[in-house]
Amino acid sequence: MKQATQHLKSGDITVEEVPVPVLKPGFVLVRTRYSLISAGTERASVQSRKMPLLQRARKQPELVLKVLEQVRQYGIVATYRRVKNRLETSTAL
Repeated sequence: MKQATQHLKSGDITVEEVPVPVLKPGFVLVRTRYSLISAGTERASVQSRKMPLLQRARKQPELVLKVLEQVRQYGIVATYRRVKNRLETSTAL
């Protein structure tokens, strides 16, 4: 199965081969024949992730507060590692 993903740090978009979701009891798996990406919503997401981190922080102060809370809970080194690891991942569009 193919899926469009975006790297959280660089904003680069790729199409990746991902496994088919596991079918859980009581659920159905629907085969998609065609798919469309919503241009407006996805464009905003793509543009946001291509901004430098400082600009992103200014636009999303709630995430800055979340990071500060994690610094209080886990310390600065552990939080730095968590944020760095998160930024090195990709997310589905």
